[in-house]
Amino acid sequence: MSKKLDISTILKDFEGIPIPVSDKDATPTTLKRVLLTYCRMAGQIAGLSEADQQTIYEVGMLVGTGNGTVSLSQAQFDALKKMCDSGKVKVPGEGEMPLLGSEVRWQVKALVDRAEEESPVSGINLPEN
Repeated sequence: MSKKLDISTILKDFEGIPIPVSDKDATPTTLKRVLLTYCRMAGQIAGLSEADQQTIYEVGMLVGTGNGTVSLSQAQFDALKKMCDSGKVKVPGEGEMPLLGSEVRWQVKALVDRAEEESPVSGINLPEN
């Protein structure tokens, strides 16, 4: 079963205010922007296999070209969830370090965890046996 994920969701700080992209860019940070950051770092994300990284590449292409809601296969969703659950990069000589701050990291994980299962196509009348 595939999963639907709204990548246009705007991330908010603890006070409910949209998190800006940077101090110099007040554009609100979206789930899409953060997922693409994670996808670009897949090779350094702790706990991802080579196969996971290949699947994350597919996810990156879907997210990067998508707007609003994207549909992910179960394998794509599982790899994305694994990446977001980790949220840490491998740093030589330092071990593992979180890639993002708490407000963003845990919010992204929660949004991915809440991805909805795509409902089957409705309105099709199948013959009964």
